Amino acid sequence: MATMFRSAMFSIFCVAAIGAIVAASPQDFVQQEFVAQKLGAYTYVIPKGILESIYKPDYSRDPNPNPAWPQEAVIRLFVQWPDFSAPPKSSHLDVAKNSLHISLGSLQELPVTSVENIIANRKKNDSKFAMYPAAFGLTELYDRDTGFGWHRYVASPSPTVEFEIVCSPPGPLGGHCQFDVAYAGLRVNVYFWNDHLMHWKDLYENTTRLIGILRK
Repeated sequence: MATMFRSAMFSIFCVAAIGAIVAASPQDFVQQEFVAQKLGAYTYVIPKGILESIYKPDYSRDPNPNPAWPQEAVIRLFVQWPDFSAPPKSSHLDVAKNSLHISLGSLQELPVTSVENIIANRKKNDSKFAMYPAAFGLTELYDRDTGFGWHRYVASPSPTVEFEIVCSPPGPLGGHCQFDVAYAGLRVNVYFWNDHLMHWKDLYENTTRLIGILRK
């Protein structure tokens, strides 16, 4: 129950950089403004242009805070596909559809449910559960929600990494997808428009690369 609560809280906190930083000269990098935030064993030095917010739990108003509740900060980044640069200030739909939200939380406090356990739970609780090959090298997890527009996939960017991608029913302008993955002591959430589902592997690889750049 505590794990489910922590996961739900992280989803709430979660519901630019690689190209820009890598392409920049050392002088350009030094001239940017940064915010430093400790998370777990590392400090992350983040350009202000890609920092959306830092959520720090505050239970001071709760008379009996649960010691199992998260204590670490959650870092939320806002970047632009495909170069992970700072997103332009624009309300244009194309700009919005290229926006990516990346949230970093403590893996110790906010563990990620393994794909093995996700599949086992679905088999146990859903008689319609099945698995089918899908586009873009994914495997679709078919269940009772699939008929209502939800889609769930297993992604495996390497032999040792796999995670679930969840896509919500599309609205008039499209839908969204997200995935949670464990990486370097972090629970990493990536939230994106479903137009970019085909780029799921690049989203994973560029996100982990970005974390390595920010981590000190």
